[in-house]
Amino acid sequence: MVVEAATAEGKVPRFSLVAYTGGPLRQYWSDDPIVVDLSGMSVPATLPILKSHSTYVGGIGHATDIRNDGKMLTMSGEVSRDTEEAREFVASAQKGYPWKASIGCTIQALTRYREGTVTVNGQTFSAPVAVATKSTLYETSIVELPADAGTSVAVAASKPNEGNTTMKTLEAAGTTPAATDTTATPAVTAAQAAPDFTSQRAAQAAEMDRVAAVQKV
Repeated sequence: MVVEAATAEGKVPRFSLVAYTGGPLRQYWSDDPIVVDLSGMSVPATLPILKSHSTYVGGIGHATDIRNDGKMLTMSGEVSRDTEEAREFVASAQKGYPWKASIGCTIQALTRYREGTVTVNGQTFSAPVAVATKSTLYETSIVELPADAGTSVAVAASKPNEGNTTMKTLEAAGTTPAATDTTATPAVTAAQAAPDFTSQRAAQAAEMDRVAAVQKV
């Protein structure tokens, strides 16, 4: 992720990030890791950038250039929100804080593999694994604990009148298999996928229910 600070008064800071490297994601509602098939992902022209998948806190901005090459999802845009979270995001990035990114998408079709291997996003995964063959991207978030565990992002932010430095190391761990059932499932958020504690799952489930309710309004 790169954050470019404003170089003149009134200029909006810009960012660029790698949102998803095509690998497996752990979700509270699935015992199997989830791989989002980028070839089946619907991507909007512009996208809100949130803080930790939440609308309870101030947002960060919006993405205007979203690129899906079938192997990786990247985007860039502006830190356009006038919020404390947006200001803290830019200020921390300028000081070298390693912010990370995480996708939020709804899944329309999911195939679970119980044996063998499957190739998705240019990577090969071994069963058990679930592949989201059809999905819709509705937000991307700035996070500290991403579910895309194989991804490492170093932030290099420019200060006014200084050059930008971009440092990105991006590799997703893999897993893929041979097909079975197809089921509609909850939204995927690629964040906070650390230990499988009950309290963390309950909190994530509550947030997902809230987001789903907001989407219906």
